[in-house]
Amino acid sequence: MISLKIIGASSDMIIIDLDENKKKYKVGDLIEFKLDYIIWGHLG
Repeated sequence: MISLKIIGASSDMIIIDLDENKKKYKVGDLIEFKLDYIIWGHLG
């Protein structure tokens, strides 16, 4: 498991804390991830 922490986001960017990550990510590297949405409440 990769230990990265999202510390901020907007509609067009995400800020990730790269502190001590096992994959040695650095500024400018590409990080792939999957979005998963949760819908709260109900429709209708």
